[in-house]
Amino acid sequence: MRPNRLIISRSALRHNFQLLRSLLAPGAGLCAVVKANGYGHGGVGVARELEAAGAPWLAVTSAEEGAELRQAGARGRILVLAGFTPQDAGLIWAQALTPAIWHAGQLEWLAAARPPAQAAPLKVHVKLDTGMARLGAEAEDEAAIALALAAHPELQLEAVFTHLAAAEAADDSSVKLQMSRFQPRLAAWQARYPGIFWHAANSAALFRWPEYHGGLVRAGLAVYGYIPEGDDHTRAVWREPAHALRPAMSWRAGVLALRNLPAGATVGYGGSFRLDRPTRVATLAAGYGDGYLRRLGPGGAVLLGGRRCPILGAISMDLMTVDASQVPAARIGDEAVLLGHDGEEQISARELAGRAGTIVYEIFCGLSSRIPRNFKD
Repeated sequence: MRPNRLIISRSALRHNFQLLRSLLAPGAGLCAVVKANGYGHGGVGVARELEAAGAPWLAVTSAEEGAELRQAGARGRILVLAGFTPQDAGLIWAQALTPAIWHAGQLEWLAAARPPAQAAPLKVHVKLDTGMARLGAEAEDEAAIALALAAHPELQLEAVFTHLAAAEAADDSSVKLQMSRFQPRLAAWQARYPGIFWHAANSAALFRWPEYHGGLVRAGLAVYGYIPEGDDHTRAVWREPAHALRPAMSWRAGVLALRNLPAGATVGYGGSFRLDRPTRVATLAAGYGDGYLRRLGPGGAVLLGGRRCPILGAISMDLMTVDASQVPAARIGDEAVLLGHDGEEQISARELAGRAGTIVYEIFCGLSSRIPRNFKD
């Protein structure tokens, strides 16, 4: 087996879930967002662990993602956030998924796909656009949605929600503006459908906006041990021991080769990287085909034997080369840490994102499915 693996800490996932749940406002539940293969951590494995920890809700992108979790044994509620096609409607019924709705046509698709023997209604959540401008009903769409719901008692409105575009920003005006748009529209829905709940908060809003927790908080990045970017105050609070999240992922790749090269030797594609001194070069079983971005090339580092080893030359599809001169004990078969701890040293996903000029989400979601995800305590 190729020596390249992701290690996912079950204990870190459990810790993060319990910590986030402890921060909820009274009456709110926690929905763990496991879309995009659990933010690259392995959606099925993450879902199993979080359900075992008590997660009542999971959130996914699509009906296919929801069906995958159901078929793997997920028993709780699964919210489909990013829409569905008419062809997906039957799958939503069959797998007891909860779809987000923002136009009346979606309700017609679901009604047409209702299984003949289905007795229980299908619960749906209506999404309102309040400023994200991606998905969600505009105010003028809501009357048609209400008429479609009234025409189809087999579809039951359970909740109304929105998505905050800038909950992590130091400037709180965006959140306040969105909620000022959301609340009167929500009140109209609650007047028509007493007993429905609402949700708006994500990981960033979980700490900063307890008044907007509603009945459900949709936590994504924080479940995996990272806080969203935010202002200095927010970052400081999350670093307090009582609020300390634990990164759940580490990434290790094996040393495939070691060689001593003279000064002046070139390393990697293009021949543009030239050694300025004799160097012990280690070749690792990881590359951009695994999601280790080419932008992390010269200037970045991995950990080997507890030491930072600079990357040499361009990242290849399946391989990368590093300077192992400071690790004389390194041997073929050793593992280098691309993400995580090694002794006193650490490389975080935030460090990788900063070097690559991107965000932590992209680092995680860009990890290839060809890398095994190993869940360990």
